[in-house]
Amino acid sequence: MKNSQTIHLLWPSDKCKEEYEASNKDIDGSFIKNLGVEQIVEEISINEKYRNEIRNLICFLCDDYTVIKYRLDILEDFLRLPGLCQRLEEVLPIMNRLKNEKIELYSLGANQFRKIAWQLDKLYIYVECIEEMKSIFREYKKDMKSDGLLRLCGYIEGISSGDTYQSLKRELPKFRNQIEEMSFVTIGINLDNTLKPVEAVFLSVESKPFKKQSVLSNFLGLKITNEDNQGISQFHSFLNKPAFEKALFDDLEDIFKASILPIGTAIRQYTKLNTEAITNLALEIGYYIGASKWIHKLTSAGLSMCKPTALPKEKRECKIKNLRDMILAMDGMHLTGVNLNEKIVSNDIEFGTQGRVYILTGPNQGGKTTYTRSIGLAQVLFQAGLYVPGSAAAISPVDWICTHFNEEETPDVNNGRLGEESQRLAEVFEKATSYSLILLNETFSSTSPGEGLYLAEDIIKGIVMVGCRTVFATHFHELAANIDVINSEFPESDTRLISMVAGVERDEDSENEAFRVKRTYKVIPSPPQGLSYAKDIARMYGISLEQITEKLQIRGRIK
Repeated sequence: MKNSQTIHLLWPSDKCKEEYEASNKDIDGSFIKNLGVEQIVEEISINEKYRNEIRNLICFLCDDYTVIKYRLDILEDFLRLPGLCQRLEEVLPIMNRLKNEKIELYSLGANQFRKIAWQLDKLYIYVECIEEMKSIFREYKKDMKSDGLLRLCGYIEGISSGDTYQSLKRELPKFRNQIEEMSFVTIGINLDNTLKPVEAVFLSVESKPFKKQSVLSNFLGLKITNEDNQGISQFHSFLNKPAFEKALFDDLEDIFKASILPIGTAIRQYTKLNTEAITNLALEIGYYIGASKWIHKLTSAGLSMCKPTALPKEKRECKIKNLRDMILAMDGMHLTGVNLNEKIVSNDIEFGTQGRVYILTGPNQGGKTTYTRSIGLAQVLFQAGLYVPGSAAAISPVDWICTHFNEEETPDVNNGRLGEESQRLAEVFEKATSYSLILLNETFSSTSPGEGLYLAEDIIKGIVMVGCRTVFATHFHELAANIDVINSEFPESDTRLISMVAGVERDEDSENEAFRVKRTYKVIPSPPQGLSYAKDIARMYGISLEQITEKLQIRGRIK
């Protein structure tokens, strides 16, 4: 591998990165808010300076499954080798220093001599980075399995064994010694017979800083209370006169030209070293370190996390066993004595030829919103190259995630909530492809049941024509009951509707009739059960006709 090439831990090649950056994707604010993505970004960002780039990385949804697999394999190595993770974390400050040196090198107002000194310091930091990484990879290479880390090992080995790098290692101490020999200059000041300074000139350059008490102060019998102001400070106003200042610094520039410019010429041959390739690795290594620490915290709290199998986008599938909601998991991972697998109900997900559009019904607070969110978050995590909360998974990437979660009506929505919902759904048919994921939660609940059902059916039929994966959580049980009719209208489509039901089962053993229906938060394929358990839900809240009649009789309102 040539040293001029770049190396990435997030991209298998420069081409993959360039194609992705050229796509000009925008971050969807609703998507971040509805799925709680910001909470994940905060957990993974081990350094505040990485936060924006990590947010972009997670939210921009890379849909190349080869890139996703590349990342997942690297993350697996970080998780398997905690010692490697720790050692690389120790190198991050050195990488960041190298990046900061690059900025300082081009600071405004810096003269060429200081730039040479900065360039020399940058090369020292560069060598320190390479040596540290070479040591780390020498120790852990035998245990690595991912293509990305093995390629990085080869890259570092190629640099460190190259003639240019070896020459730099030999020459750097000599250059440093030459710079250090310029730590102190001697100025000669000619005086007249009244001891008035009349001219000054640089006499020599010394290798050690001047630390002695001012001989001139002793000679003049001056008492100096501030040691920092000794030496030439007595002639400060004299030396600051433009004529003398120009003469002095012209002389100093001549000295620097004689001493430093040859160093600049000598180190110019090393400018072809690709230091930027190393500085760019800081974010990428930081990303994997943050992700592996986050996953370890979750698994230590009892949550099952798995490495998903990356499927080609064209398969349009998503299969996850025992999926749990990541937001609930993060809310609970800091609690002591809590096993997240036991605390959070899991559900199986299977989008494929048997069903790509879920019509999800169930009672309020039955888990529909959490279930819908958990699917979106699993997709986001997968496409960022991260593990998902489940026991097994195989997922195809999507090219876009559209979320529409029901919110309370606010005065700043010009057309009311129905207008806002309609605008959002119009975007679906302007942007969605068969590779997209649409997550709708209680859409059209703001309008009348008749109008809402009519609109919902049209939207669902449109989604079937697009062919994208969809979850539509709704109270329109009639929509779920009409699935077979809608499917029959599209006999050639491979996008089928399936009825999913959330969170209710009968408990015939309950002594209290009002609690014979309980929420389980399990979501299963099933015909809609709205009509069959509506009376039980009414009893739970004390509003069945029998309960209402009894209350009115007690109050004496009826006989």
